[in-house]
Amino acid sequence: MARKNNPVTENAGIDKLESFLQSYFKQLIFGIAAVVVIFIAGYAFYSIHGSSKAKKADLVGRAELALDTPAGIESFESLSSQVPFLKGYISVRASEAWALAGDNDAALKELAGLSGNFKEIGDGLAFDLGANVNVEQFIKSGYMKPVWYYRLVLSSKPEDREKNLNLFKAAYPESRLLRLLENWSM
Repeated sequence: MARKNNPVTENAGIDKLESFLQSYFKQLIFGIAAVVVIFIAGYAFYSIHGSSKAKKADLVGRAELALDTPAGIESFESLSSQVPFLKGYISVRASEAWALAGDNDAALKELAGLSGNFKEIGDGLAFDLGANVNVEQFIKSGYMKPVWYYRLVLSSKPEDREKNLNLFKAAYPESRLLRLLENWSM
């Protein structure tokens, strides 16, 4: 009988993987542990930061309950330095409270430095309090265009009122504000 030669076997993929794992086992465990630790640390930082913002927003909410007195309004205004991400909101709410308290000058003073997302709302309140506001800028690029058209018609001189009313009709023919103006025979 002839003796059979054992065929030469090549390392299969599993053998290569096993060899790799034996060689780099510690490094893989440390790498996975590092990724887990970084993830946990990032989540902890995110949670702490979110908790801090929530506490500051809660502080503003609690102070908002005391807006019925001038001292309460002043303490609410002082929060804008402690909670800068709510500064615009604080300014608008404080100016509303001053207007309700009958101090339009304090309300307009609070609205003077307003910018950003609350600028249009603040300018609307300032307009309602009698300040000189450029209505045209908000008609062109504002978020509350129908309201600004309405204000434009209301503040128009008698000779410009019909022209501004026609502009409003052309831009927003189905507006309820337009119907109000028409019912008042403006």
